[in-house]
Amino acid sequence: WVSNIYQLALRLDAYQADDLLARERNDLPQELQTLTAQRQREQNAGVQQQLDQVIASKSTQWQTLRQLDARMQQAQLQMDQSLTALATVYSQVQLLNAEAINSGRAERLRSDIQEQVQRLDDLVASLNEVYDYGTQVPAGP
Repeated sequence: WVSNIYQLALRLDAYQADDLLARERNDLPQELQTLTAQRQREQNAGVQQQLDQVIASKSTQWQTLRQLDARMQQAQLQMDQSLTALATVYSQVQLLNAEAINSGRAERLRSDIQEQVQRLDDLVASLNEVYDYGTQVPAGP
């Protein structure tokens, strides 16, 4: 559980420190506006076609970036929830150590922990697919 939270935090830190993504997030909307205005003024059909392709490509890039931002925001919220759950579990474990409780409550606690671990496993796996840092090997010549 703690390992998954740590991996998730590393992914979020890498995402937040990514200068290229930050630059694209700032520049793409203005680039799209500029290209669209240029397209409206352009008279040459060949140039218009090329501008249409560039605008479509930049629009796709912008949509993908927005989806990534939303996914990473979800990851941040999940991590916050998991940290809260971890603190709650810690308190409950301390309570278990302090008093004798029935096995039903201990089993529910174990089930809650397992559920949080599974959710974190799923989230980390999803983020590894979408935003994988440090594991891609550059292709050789």
